[in-house]
Formats: sequence, structure tokens, C-alpha cells
Amino acid sequence: MHPQLNLLLVALGIGFVAAALAEDWPQLQHDPQHSGRSAVSVVPGYQAKWVWVDETHVTHDFVSQKGASIKYPNPRRVILAGDVQPIVAEDKVFFGACNGEFYALNGTDGSTAWKKRLGGPILHTAAYAKGTVVVGCMDGKMHAFAATTGTPRWTFSTEAGISVAIVLVNDAVYAGSRDGSFYAVDLSSGKLKWKYRTVADSADAPHSGAPIMQSAASDGERVFFGAENMFFYALDAETGQELWRRKLGGQSFMFSWPVVHQGLVMTFVMVPEGLSEFKMEKELDALPSREKNESRAAYAARIWPQERAAIRRWLAEHPAYRNFYVMRTRDGSSAFAEEVPMGRVGGIGYPGRAPVIDEPGRILLYWRTRSAVFLTGGTFGTRYTPDLGALDPATGDRVWFNVSSAMGTEIDNNFSLTVGGDYVYFNNHMRGAHCLNLNTGSAVRATSILADWDGANFRNWGNRLIWISNDANPRELPPPSIHRSPQGDCGVVLATIQGRPMMFVQESGHYQIDFGCLAAVEGKP
Repeated sequence: MHPQLNLLLVALGIGFVAAALAEDWPQLQHDPQHSGRSAVSVVPGYQAKWVWVDETHVTHDFVSQKGASIKYPNPRRVILAGDVQPIVAEDKVFFGACNGEFYALNGTDGSTAWKKRLGGPILHTAAYAKGTVVVGCMDGKMHAFAATTGTPRWTFSTEAGISVAIVLVNDAVYAGSRDGSFYAVDLSSGKLKWKYRTVADSADAPHSGAPIMQSAASDGERVFFGAENMFFYALDAETGQELWRRKLGGQSFMFSWPVVHQGLVMTFVMVPEGLSEFKMEKELDALPSREKNESRAAYAARIWPQERAAIRRWLAEHPAYRNFYVMRTRDGSSAFAEEVPMGRVGGIGYPGRAPVIDEPGRILLYWRTRSAVFLTGGTFGTRYTPDLGALDPATGDRVWFNVSSAMGTEIDNNFSLTVGGDYVYFNNHMRGAHCLNLNTGSAVRATSILADWDGANFRNWGNRLIWISNDANPRELPPPSIHRSPQGDCGVVLATIQGRPMMFVQESGHYQIDFGCLAAVEGKP
């Protein structure tokens, strides 16, 4: 039900049931455009409603304090890939695991509503519409189930594994396969609507038929995605006809997804070198310093024209490091007269984190800059904290906020973004989840794997939910897993369960630490 109708019912004195307040999160980053925005917001409290590690290790009403840890197996056997973002619909939470299990949990308590064993690992995000949930699997198939009961509805086979998120729009299911083709399938029947084989310079070119490792996005009329030949495609959503394709730079689209907004389609790519530490540092060093008593916003206004020019020069001199593209949805042409001044933000082999669209419609993303205004805390791999700001949709220029936060971010371990109301949420499988108010800059450190690790005492830093208490022995680590989580990152999920706003955090661990859980976090009372 529409939020305005909820308000009308309240104003008329009419009681409403939980369903009237339902806000689902039905697919990757909430919708086919991947806005990453929900109508609900959650300021994390000091309690997690439930924390799921596997079916026999579920902790309820977890309160973080010294000596308190969630129930955790030794070894951990149910492993979630980093890219798997849970989806929420019908008061259930849906996700898949590397052992091929696809789970539907009851959102109220984390108990199993139903589960199915598929024929291979599940490496990305499911999608829901009209009572059906669909997930892709490395067995090369899309699997559709009745969301309420888990009854199988159909299975559609491709010729190789599927490691991307499912996109649902206009009663069609869209996904690319590692077989080099992109598929559109009817939601109700599972029958093929159309199939498109990726084309490079020509249909018979050596790199045609390249695997598809990027989840698609859609504006309802077109479907957008990149393939591993580094061509980016726009197809007619109804017919599958190629509308345009464009060769981009970089070496892969893995761990990324496009974002569509107001006639623009945006994507990051993976650049050739995995490390991002101190790239472009000396160019930033050469810029004027901030003066005593000069506000951060005034400093940005003063030096950004020089900084913007310096970044564009560096990109022109190092074209292999161009990692962000903004194109017009209608024809794939560059959206702006000049290149977006986007330096390297994101490392360890990852592309930059995808933009999100906030409530006023601003395009929010990280900026490599010396003149950070919103994010002002500590960083790593640079002397200058990357900033979170907006992208001007008319010019491609940086637009900074006029408030500051004490939070910082690392240049090589950036956080995936989600927006709910006035808040932006940060999530990283190494650094946990955080919540910042876009209007005031106030920050909440929401989660951490351990109380003390990697040279920091997160208990003292005020992280509200610490899953494993190692206060007494900072060298103690979580029990091992049967294998490490496949890499990737996903943003937190904001949805309602029986009308109550909840934040769902998927913590799949990181290359430096072996850990995994899925937490349902309530807001402050």
C-alpha cells in the first residue's frame, strides 16, 4: 500500500494492519534501476532481533556487551558469497548459499519457512514479484518457487553457470549467463521470451559470446549490462533487439552493477591493477592546503576547480585507470561534454561501489578528493579521505554536502551504499555497517565482527552490535569455515516485517577474516 494512503488511514482514525505498512526489498538494490533506496529508515539500536549463521545457530534478541557472542558453529558450513544481498517480501527473507541451499526465513525470528537444494553454488541475489521468487545458480539454471510455500514453479536452463543477480520487471525475468548469452524469461511460465548472444566488434569476432558477469539493470524499456569483452549493451526489454553497444575500458565488470536514473545509465569497471593505494596522491599533494579556520565547504569551493582539472589531467595521462562511465540510455553516448573527474576509489581488485539515488533524487557516490566535506574521519592508503557527495546530472561534476561527519572510509575498502529516508547506510564485509544522517552528518557505528582486531578497539569506538566478543583476548578469531566466502560486497537491506522497519545486514567475511552471518537489526525504540 502507498505510504500516503497509510497516512490518510491514520488521519481518519482507521486502524491499519501490518500489511498496510509493508515495504519490501524485492531485488538487488531494491528495484530494476538499482536505486538502492527504500522508503523506510532504521537507526540501529543496541539489539539484533535475530542473527542467523545456519539453521541450528540462530541467536535471538542479541544484546552486544563484553563477553556476549552470537551462536557460532565450529566449523562454519553454510557460506554466503559476498555479492548475495538478501531480499525481503511477504515478511520473509530469501537468499542462497554456496552449498546450493536456497533459504526462505521467517522475518520475525529467522526460523526456516522453507528451503531447497539446487544443483550448484548460489553466488548472487534473488528477485521477487507476484508471489514468485527466482534465483540464478551455478548449475546454469534459473529456479522459480512459490514464495509462500517453496513449491517449484519452473526451471529454465542456460548453457553455463549464472553468477549474477536476477532482475524482474514487467513480468519478465532477466539474467546473463557465463555462456555468453543474455536471457529474458516469462515470469509466470518460465518460457523463453528471447535470447541475445553478446557481440564484440562483429558477431563472428573472437570476443563475441563473452561471459556475462555483471548483473543487469532496467528502466522498463531497456535492459543494460556489461560482458567480459568489456562491451556494454542496451537491449530492448520486450524484444531483445540490440539498441546500442559500446566498448568501455577496464578488465572486468565483476562485482558491479549498472544504475539507471533520469535518462542516464552509470557503471564502474574493474581497472587493470588491483591496488588503489596512493594512486594520484602526488597530484593531490600539489594542491593548496586548507587554511586555518577555513570551513571544509569553503575549502572545497576554493580548490575544487584546480582539483577537478588535476584529476582530469591524470586520467588523460593514465587512461587505463578510467573506471566510471555515464551514458545516455537512449543511445549510449557520453552524457557530459567533459569526463567525470572520478579518480580511483576502490581497490583489492574491486570496481568502485555503485551509486545510489537518495530521496530528493540526487546521485550519491564516492569521490577521490583532497577536499572532503562530508566524510572527514580516518582513512587508509591515502592521506586524503575519499568523500561521499552527489553527481550533477547535467554536467557530471561533483556536488558536495554542506554538513560534515566524523566518519571516514578507506580508499581500498569502500562501503556499499543504501539510502533510507534521511540516512545513508554503509556496509563492508570487513568493516561492518554504519549509518549517517545526510542532513546533520551524525553517525552511528552499527556493526563489527569482533570487539578488538586489526589494530582497533571497536567496543571503545562505540560499535553498537559486535558479533564475537574477544575483549578478554584480542588475538582470538572466530572459528574457521569449511571454505572462505567468495568475494563481493552488498549494501544493507531496509524493509518492514509485520509493519516494523528492519535493517538486514549480510556479513560474509573478507579476505582478511573468516566470518559469516545474516542479521536482522531493529531500530531504536
